[in-house]
Amino acid sequence: MDFRFTDEQELLVESIEEFVARNMPEELINEMYETGVVPDALSKAWMDAGFGLMGVPEEYGGTPCDNLTLGIMYEALYEASACFSPFCSNVLAMFDVCAMGTEEQIKKCVQVYTETGEPPFCLAITEPGAGSDNKGMTSYTKKQDDGTFVLNGSKSFVTNGEDFPEMFVIAKDEDPARENKSFSLWIVPIDALGVS
Repeated sequence: MDFRFTDEQELLVESIEEFVARNMPEELINEMYETGVVPDALSKAWMDAGFGLMGVPEEYGGTPCDNLTLGIMYEALYEASACFSPFCSNVLAMFDVCAMGTEEQIKKCVQVYTETGEPPFCLAITEPGAGSDNKGMTSYTKKQDDGTFVLNGSKSFVTNGEDFPEMFVIAKDEDPARENKSFSLWIVPIDALGVS
């Protein structure tokens, strides 16, 4: 098995190192750790450099690439800055909406993401009793007689939950049982009735 990077991957690593040297001085990184906030200017610079759209389909203005290349990009970012979580979470959110959203949802999210460097929603996946074991999650939706849905459950780690107006919530369909392998993703406003 050949573990060498391709020429494109080598160039990507060099570009990440240059980006960090130019845009992320140590003082800024320390400030981000202290405040938990990524400055808008840095998010925009990340987008303008083209990194934020890595893995997003070309028809939405992105740069398609495989998961290994995405992993290499984030490893290089972390090695150069010790700071990658917000950037990685944003791309994961966009990856999810591009893979499972409607055309309208995808276009809306890509537009906001391109303009601001941040998607319009956070990810609500991890649960208190399940962690990253999605089969063990117990959040579920139930269809009502009037055609609406009720979403019940708890999430314990909502990435950027305090920052975005909407959540991308994963929940089981109809039945919270471990054996149920039917899941749906829901875009839920942070201020929706019942959300706390």
